[in-house]
Amino acid sequence: MVNAVLIKFILFGNLIIVCFGCSGSIKIDPPETVSNVLNEFVASEPFHYLNLDELDTQYIQLNENNIIYSIIDDVDLQIGHLSKFTQIGDRLYIYDGIGNAIFEINFDGTADGPLTSEGAGPGEHGIIRNLKSNSWHIYAVDASNGRTNVYSSGMNFIGQENNLSFLDLNDSLLLMENSLSRGVAPNNPNQGRLVIYSMDNLADTVRTMMPRIIPAGYQPQMFNTPRVSLNRENDFVANYYFLPWLFVFDELHNHTRTLIFEYSVFEEMDIPPMDFFKELTNEGFGGIRPITEFKLMDNGDIFFTVRRELFRLTLNSDNTYQMAGKYQFNHPSAEDPLWISDVFQTDDKSEILIGSWEYLFRFELP
Repeated sequence: MVNAVLIKFILFGNLIIVCFGCSGSIKIDPPETVSNVLNEFVASEPFHYLNLDELDTQYIQLNENNIIYSIIDDVDLQIGHLSKFTQIGDRLYIYDGIGNAIFEINFDGTADGPLTSEGAGPGEHGIIRNLKSNSWHIYAVDASNGRTNVYSSGMNFIGQENNLSFLDLNDSLLLMENSLSRGVAPNNPNQGRLVIYSMDNLADTVRTMMPRIIPAGYQPQMFNTPRVSLNRENDFVANYYFLPWLFVFDELHNHTRTLIFEYSVFEEMDIPPMDFFKELTNEGFGGIRPITEFKLMDNGDIFFTVRRELFRLTLNSDNTYQMAGKYQFNHPSAEDPLWISDVFQTDDKSEILIGSWEYLFRFELP
């Protein structure tokens, strides 16, 4: 009898340790939402609650030692805004949303450009909505001309794809929003909101992922909008637009776990509630997404931003995640912390590069 009680006590203690170690809270039930599809999706694999209030903010002051490039100090190229970034080796290609052109910035801070020009001719572009690359090519989604321009790693124009509005890609996969399951009256509501294609054959649908959490015939369909970050190992992290959750997938496209974030800052943000209704009002539907941007690194770490804060999650040996850092970056000339746009890997595993609207800078990980 004593042994049985002792065993139960030990098992209960281990459960509490697991809950605290993985999530920072003792919640062990998945959240209940109005969407049964979402509830079942989350409950199908392990899920972790992560309370972001438990992290202390580290305030980082930028200086000349860690700033690689500044649009303020570069009077030659006159880049107006570091809007989009993509990386090939030790080079970054950035889209200037004000000057409407693509530039190159090396890790040593040297810059070149403009490498593209505005227009509708071969290699020219209008407003670029997405900029990604793999080992060989750079892909720029040209929203104005309804196409995607493809450039070599040296920014020579190769060709174009029509209406290829992808989300992310690497050497072997391309991930897109699934047009067949989009909208109030989708062509195929049973398909996932995210579609995976093979880069060897863009007509080859490998799989669809991320179920529709707002059913056909109901609003707000914006909740169904997927976002995704794909690393070079074919792992990826996905998100529904207005949910402060991240869904982790392995290289075989299996959903392995869900990360559910709690944060007092979310309560102050204009995040629309998820509900089902038939008609939109004349004002439409919108609000602030709680997770502004996110990036899955090749080592499994996840970086994400909530407005002007950067968070880091590190991957444990048992494939759980732990909170590793919360940062705000400041420049002496700016009143507010920098708005972080993207994060990049370097050969130094203890260092990352961070892109903001005005600066590209190094950051040594604690």
